[in-house]
Amino acid sequence: MDTIPFTRAHARQAAEIHVEGQPGTFLTRLGIDFLTRMYQAMADSPHAFGVTVVDEDTVAGVAVVALNTTR
Repeated sequence: MDTIPFTRAHARQAAEIHVEGQPGTFLTRLGIDFLTRMYQAMADSPHAFGVTVVDEDTVAGVAVVALNTTR
């Protein structure tokens, strides 16, 4: 397994992990497409950063931090 920077390419798998790990919460109720777009926006934002744990081509874990939630 490797740890690499979080990018837009990881957004869909990050959303899937989010849904699996937090079923029934507010954000997961908004749906996988919403979560994917949210993670894409965070990857593109200068106000967020993250890391991705990958096992070959599979995302095994993600940690994304928003530096300022109003932005």
